[in-house]
Amino acid sequence: MPATTTAPALPTLPRADYARLEQRGLAGAVPAIPDSAVAERWRTDYPGWRGR
Repeated sequence: MPATTTAPALPTLPRADYARLEQRGLAGAVPAIPDSAVAERWRTDYPGWRGR
């Protein structure tokens, strides 16, 4: 039987917390986060991911 992989559950943030992180440059659209090792890892592990 082939192994299956599932994406880990991701925590959610209240909108106000997200807005504060976005203002500090710590959240936002992936293209706005330059040279992100995390984004590169996600692209490698999940080729269909579109950065949302």
